Amino acid sequence: AAGGVNGKVRVYDRAEEFRLTKVLDDATDWIRSVAWNGPLLASGCNDEIVRIYDASKDFMLIRTLGDASDEIRSVAWSGHLLAAAGHDKQVRLYNAREDFKLLQTLGEASDKVNAVSWRGEVLAAAGADAKLRIYHEDQKRAADTQIADWAKFVELATDSQGTQSADTLLHAAVACHALSGAQES
Repeated sequence: AAGGVNGKVRVYDRAEEFRLTKVLDDATDWIRSVAWNGPLLASGCNDEIVRIYDASKDFMLIRTLGDASDEIRSVAWSGHLLAAAGHDKQVRLYNAREDFKLLQTLGEASDKVNAVSWRGEVLAAAGADAKLRIYHEDQKRAADTQIADWAKFVELATDSQGTQSADTLLHAAVACHALSGAQES
């Protein structure tokens, strides 16, 4: 799948030499990011909305997430978790298992967030403030329910726009996270 400046998501079939199979035209502005998770396709758009489509239902639009107050620059999946980030300096985490309930908003950036990327349970967010923020899920027990709290693990300086760093530097942060866990035991 690919997005574009015309607000359309184009879906291609890899098995058929990348033949165009579907055009999704629900958005009203530039599609900045698309990400697959099994049959689910998420798209992030300049119109401040994340759209979720289900390929198993002929790409039916099954959910819109309109929590952002500015354009969405990046979407990324890790299992049932969806991260969405953008110009409002926020990274939002949604749970697909609970009808895309907003789990947490990570708002430490001082400028737009350009990219998010996952490695397992570790999330990286890179932005125009020249910072790469690495988050991990900290599981806590409260009464009889398990609550996930996303805590910032490390913050690294990046290039001036934070564009190449989310994926490039994430493997180093995952290694640091693994080492810190080994040192605690």
